[in-house]
Amino acid sequence: MAKILIAEDMLTILRLFRDILESSGHVVVGEAKNSSEAIQSYEKFKPDILILDLFGMNSYSEKHKREINSFDVIEELYKKYKANIIIVTGSSRQEYIDKSMLLGAKEYFVKGEPIDLFLQKIDNLLNYNTD
Repeated sequence: MAKILIAEDMLTILRLFRDILESSGHVVVGEAKNSSEAIQSYEKFKPDILILDLFGMNSYSEKHKREINSFDVIEELYKKYKANIIIVTGSSRQEYIDKSMLLGAKEYFVKGEPIDLFLQKIDNLLNYNTD
């Protein structure tokens, strides 16, 4: 069981992830609908894992005094907290996945792949961190 924060701009996808995670025994500690909220919620809840949508999350950040995106979230939370981040994307373009992983994301999931694969990636990350 993990404490998980979901950062997703589409309410239907967010609810779907919440239902899947909770029915699998995980606890969803918070939700964020944009990049600024993702950072604030991560710092507030200190989840075991952040599920982060890669696109559509841009928002103005008072803290940064500029618009930030999911790549900024990955970079900041990894540098500060070594955050366990699983990116979720509708695009399988390798350059986006590569950039996310270089910035600190640990796993990625392409929307439309089997849900069992999504849950396996969470388990892999949890198991990796306990070794």
